[in-house]
Amino acid sequence: MAVPAVQHMQGYKRHITSEFLKDRYPYLEDITGHLKPDDVSMAFGERMFPRLVEQLTTPGMAPENLCEALRTICDLCANQENKCQAIASDVVAAATNLLNHEHIPVRRDAARVIGSLALLIGGGALLP
Repeated sequence: MAVPAVQHMQGYKRHITSEFLKDRYPYLEDITGHLKPDDVSMAFGERMFPRLVEQLTTPGMAPENLCEALRTICDLCANQENKCQAIASDVVAAATNLLNHEHIPVRRDAARVIGSLALLIGGGALLP
């Protein structure tokens, strides 16, 4: 006995959805893979200053990139809330370590960052 062929409807496509996070989130395994180690980049929200501190403490970073990261921190510290976040993220310690850098622009920008954060009571207490 012959099995009749199943006729598929032309407008029908099967679309399977899942509510599990592993199916809905595309970058689960490598969330920082697109970031270049020698580029200065910012994160959003709580990771804004820790990301910049990671870049300041990276050994072998080019002096131009260090200056760019320090200028970014200085520009972001225009209000008291961002200064508090920067102090909590150990920006003062990272900038203090750069005061011994061999390039003068890096030392100058590190001093600007420390001077900006020292105006806050909590930042002045962290000065060496």
